[in-house]
Amino acid sequence: MRTAILVLLTFIATSCSRGGARASETFDAQRFVTATMQSTIAGADLGVMAARRGRLPETRQLGSILHRQQLDLQRELAAIAQRKHLGVPNAMEPRKVALRENLDILPGQVFDRGYALAMVQDLDAMSASFERASRSNDRDLATFATQNLPRIREQRQLAGQLLKQLGGSPFR
Repeated sequence: MRTAILVLLTFIATSCSRGGARASETFDAQRFVTATMQSTIAGADLGVMAARRGRLPETRQLGSILHRQQLDLQRELAAIAQRKHLGVPNAMEPRKVALRENLDILPGQVFDRGYALAMVQDLDAMSASFERASRSNDRDLATFATQNLPRIREQRQLAGQLLKQLGGSPFR
């Protein structure tokens, strides 16, 4: 059972990590909007799951916070994308669907740990993406990123605290 759980947590870890753009690449507004929207869709959805299924009150609280704040980011970014005539995805990407399915089968505190690990990794990737966007020449998206980066960092800190409370990542 322990081996199966570690295999599942490994899958979760690899499902969450994404390859970031190199610093030398130019900023792609459509890619930023697409990636951010897909991430916030998944974050809000997984937040609901954590708020309902979390064993610890801290997991349920983090899920509730992330659900609300990820929905706020979605609404704000969708309005900017609409003004700029950029496409906005309305569904989770397949690997996030797989992550959700894998988290759904984890019991109790193992779910809490898997969720916290997934959120730490997602929020790290989102933070890096927002940092790149904040330095872009696209004023609207740079402003959006700059204004929301502190919120994402705060979410990451909460997820990191929960993961630490649960014993940390099994991969470090």
